Amino acid sequence: MKLALPLLVLFPALATACINDRDTLGFELKGKPDVQRALTGRFDRYPRLYYQMRVDRLKAKSTLTPEELDDLAAAYDRMGQSKEAIRTIRRKLTLPNPTKEQQYRTDANLGTFLAHEWVHSGAKREDLTLLQEGERHIAKAIQRKPNAHFGREGTQLEIMRYLIHDRKGRPNGVDDSLGAWLVKRDSPKNAVSGLAGIVVLGAAWESPEVAAAMAYALEWKTPSLAEMARLRYQELLAAGRKPLTAGAATDVVFSRPLNAGIMVAVPTPKRFAMLRKEADERHQRLTDYTLQRLATGRHPDTDPAFWKEWHEPPMPSIPAKMPDYLPSVDVLVYGAGISIGLAIGVYGISRSRRKMRQAETFVRLGM
Repeated sequence: MKLALPLLVLFPALATACINDRDTLGFELKGKPDVQRALTGRFDRYPRLYYQMRVDRLKAKSTLTPEELDDLAAAYDRMGQSKEAIRTIRRKLTLPNPTKEQQYRTDANLGTFLAHEWVHSGAKREDLTLLQEGERHIAKAIQRKPNAHFGREGTQLEIMRYLIHDRKGRPNGVDDSLGAWLVKRDSPKNAVSGLAGIVVLGAAWESPEVAAAMAYALEWKTPSLAEMARLRYQELLAAGRKPLTAGAATDVVFSRPLNAGIMVAVPTPKRFAMLRKEADERHQRLTDYTLQRLATGRHPDTDPAFWKEWHEPPMPSIPAKMPDYLPSVDVLVYGAGISIGLAIGVYGISRSRRKMRQAETFVRLGM
């Protein structure tokens, strides 16, 4: 485990990307992943004890249902024990008469756990056996259920293919980045939705590559959120998170397509910091609430009233007019271009009128 945890920080785009358990289903009932929440950290994350108690409860049972095997395997994986997760989920393959939904969940979970084990075993580019096997299972899961998890698994599949294709590392260029890879293979909207889902449901919350890829994909339609993704990327670098691929930084610095919106303002660091501070405070409150109840033996798996006393904090209210909310670079560039164009136009009209007045004067004087 000494090797596994640092590597999961370096390869967080794969971490907890397409796990299927009761928490995943609970999340889906809340609706589609919100991009701003994914970039600021305002989503549920549980402490390790939460999953350890689930493991202890399920291991004590003599027989497990397919759904309980999913829960057990996912709990192992969320604690970094991918080998045990793979062994557990393979037990489902021996069960008779699986439903289509059970087959889908088995492939989705097994594919994800295999990718995680590739990371835990050193993420060796010269040996992609585990990653390639995982890719095949994720592809099969998508065939069984194409629109599961708001397209999150399609994004995970492309991230895995990106890493498989990237055997020897990539040159430092935008076209070689994860963001460009995803946008070329799907729409920017779907790429953003999939990446947001991976962040909200996994350790990609701490991935510079994913933040950079979101910045790239968001720039096509929503420059303001793209700037927020850049700020998150910079925050991760300042916290010591290292990008896995050479193209990650160019995603953030150079990916500003010409079709970016003109009349859109972007959040400055002060505004982003306000949202991040509120999200961190909410996360700490949720962690304290959870641990206090877990310590008394309560767990939401067995206690329907576990969350009864949790009161969701309201979203932070940010004044519409803050002095630090500035125009985007695109606005300034395009604004300068328009100003220059208008100035040239006015000069041209003014010069044309002078020539017309001169001509009239010449006529009156008989010249």
